[in-house]
Amino acid sequence: MKNLQLNALAVLLIIIAYIPATAQQHKIAMSNGILEFSELSEVSVEGYDGSEIIIEPTHNYEIPERAKGLKPINALGLSDNTGIGLSAKKDGSTVTIYQVARNNDAKYTVKVPKGVMVRYHNSSIHGDDFQAKNMSNEIEVKTHGGDIHLIDITGPVTASSVHGDIDVKFSNLNQKLPSAIASVHGDVDVAFPSAASAELSIATNWGEVYSDLDIEVEAKDGMKVYGAKKIKGKLNKGGVAMSVSSTHGNVYLRKR
Repeated sequence: MKNLQLNALAVLLIIIAYIPATAQQHKIAMSNGILEFSELSEVSVEGYDGSEIIIEPTHNYEIPERAKGLKPINALGLSDNTGIGLSAKKDGSTVTIYQVARNNDAKYTVKVPKGVMVRYHNSSIHGDDFQAKNMSNEIEVKTHGGDIHLIDITGPVTASSVHGDIDVKFSNLNQKLPSAIASVHGDVDVAFPSAASAELSIATNWGEVYSDLDIEVEAKDGMKVYGAKKIKGKLNKGGVAMSVSSTHGNVYLRKR
């Protein structure tokens, strides 16, 4: 009997060892307004039907042993008020999330209510990627070194990067406000659903434009110039304005 009890205890300890620790989270009650990320290293955002912003680091956030009981602060006077290395500040209907510790390389996943607009700005050449998916509100993304991945969005979207590639997959195309997608040194790849309607303005200085879409290219003086660096055309007879460009990279426009 004693051996049976010891074996049962050993099995229980093994099971406990494999149970993951409770995820660290920071929640903000918010169903509309603007959520802004300022200089965070890497963020992945997903829209959902909820009324709270839920932020989680991809691994448990820890501070050095000698800093136990202390909070990191930085030159902006920000301190960690979330418990996961971030500072959250609210100003009216806007919540801004800042990264407090410079050496904090934690990546964050964020669930965002679908009524909230998302802004992400990272000016570092060493900045990582940004991803957003399943979003049905306005998105604004600016990166210097990181790629941008926008999946199953409706727009409007303003996305720009200096050195990163930009991939956008529209699930639908919002007709209320124009969109602009541009990279300086990266490629831009945009996929549209078959029913999407847009007035397209496409440009690349040193790259090429590739597409399998049926674009009605605007004629100039009765002639269509397909090889021009700037192309204007209608997608499904035209609709909301959509600007797509890359200075040094290629532009890809495709069907989903």
